[in-house]
Amino acid sequence: MSVTYSRFYKVIVVKVDIFDSEIVDERHFSEPAEAMRFCDDMKQTPGISALLIEM
Repeated sequence: MSVTYSRFYKVIVVKVDIFDSEIVDERHFSEPAEAMRFCDDMKQTPGISALLIEM
């Protein structure tokens, strides 16, 4: 039995505050360009940090 592994991209969006931070969104994408576009859009909001991870 073989396991098929396909790449995907995860974007984690974090709202950063002085006292605490929280993950406000986490999405999966099959295409890197789409993931990067979403990540860049999220970073335009003050107090928001986004991280793109290739899985």
